[in-house]
Amino acid sequence: MSRGRDPGADDARPGVHRIEIAERFRAAPGAAALERDPAAVLSRAEVVPGGRSAHHVLPENDWGAVVRVRPGRRGGWLGPLLGDRYASPVRPFREHALVEALHAEGLPVPTPVFAAAWRRGVGWRCVVATVDREAARDLAAWLDEAPSAEERTSAARAIGRALRRLHDAGVTHGDLQLRNLLLAPGTTAATPACLVIDFDRARRGPSLPPAARLREWMRLVRSFHRTGRDRVLTPRIRAAAVAAYCQHDRGLRRAMLGHLPREDARLRRHRLGWRVRDRLSRLRR
Repeated sequence: MSRGRDPGADDARPGVHRIEIAERFRAAPGAAALERDPAAVLSRAEVVPGGRSAHHVLPENDWGAVVRVRPGRRGGWLGPLLGDRYASPVRPFREHALVEALHAEGLPVPTPVFAAAWRRGVGWRCVVATVDREAARDLAAWLDEAPSAEERTSAARAIGRALRRLHDAGVTHGDLQLRNLLLAPGTTAATPACLVIDFDRARRGPSLPPAARLREWMRLVRSFHRTGRDRVLTPRIRAAAVAAYCQHDRGLRRAMLGHLPREDARLRRHRLGWRVRDRLSRLRR
């Protein structure tokens, strides 16, 4: 078990596992079982739909809160080949540490619970766990529920406020997309809360420059286009998101929009690539 240090990949013995539990959860009844054998704990957990792969849900009796466990799974071109195998156990612990730090600063991220990694066959299997918010929906699922125009505008403002806080704090998410934004009930129906999740590609540095801020936003925009939900991005929705993000900083708005032609060109290239990939996929059938 590892607490408070960055684990490496030097230990390749079968059955080895490493755990990092957030301080407030270390005395929870489920912590001891997790430390003995994380794979066994997850094998008994409820399985629910997730992003790239199914998630596991651990009961409130074991942790003092319902806990959602997200298995690490490789994306990109090598994703189908590598699946859930990692050469090193470092990634989930770095993500866990970052989310702990952001949560302690009151930023819009879920409550961290633990990170775990264990050897199984070739490579490491990795998971990151956070407190589950039962009423929350990822943005894709939320849009599929056909929210009203007013609800969509309120959600755009909530997303804009959440991303501004993270970018001001120096966080580059690296994988902003529909399923990595959670919408949950806020103080009123007109003010939903937005949480940003899945920080396995994230890094932190100084406050982001305008070009990097827009690049993050355009990743999210491409997610709308890739999933066929780009009709949601009406002028009203775009204006609400930009206004909430920039607030009254006209200089930031102008600076970001100055980089828009380059990002629009990137979007066009991606759309062409998606069409080619989809056509090749149909031809293989």
